[in-house]
Amino acid sequence: QVAGESWTKALQNFQSMNMADVFSGLPTQGMPEMPKALNFSKEKLEALQKQYVEEATQLWNQSITAKTELKDKRFASDAWAANPVAAFSAAAYLLNTRTLMGLADAVEADPKTTARIRFAVEQASAAMAPSNFLALNADAQKKIVETKGESLAKGMQNLMHDMRQGH
Repeated sequence: QVAGESWTKALQNFQSMNMADVFSGLPTQGMPEMPKALNFSKEKLEALQKQYVEEATQLWNQSITAKTELKDKRFASDAWAANPVAAFSAAAYLLNTRTLMGLADAVEADPKTTARIRFAVEQASAAMAPSNFLALNADAQKKIVETKGESLAKGMQNLMHDMRQGH
């Protein structure tokens, strides 16, 4: 019930946002004018909300006690399956990404605007994947243990080298 109420509030806030304010301060040269507000298909939103609440409830109920099946190549290794916290974070990430993509698909706009929104959501979602963060990446953690920290030390050396190069 709480998830459903939170979802409804979030969508109401999202729909009332002025998109020009969201993108203010960003470079706009060569960019088309953003619509003042986004309109969403009510039917798609209702179906998406129902699906999200059902899947989030199922994920929460199975929590970190059950083996979570992850259908994404980034989380395919045994390291993810063997680490319940990593598996849960990956499953929650995948659920949220599917939902965000569903929101992008529910936008009622011209095809070009819809494609741009989908692209932005895909890029932001990919950047937030648990596989991109050492604290959540089961593969990297396993490698650190296997190499007795050598992989982490080499990674830090590479980071420092890149920073000295101005990257």
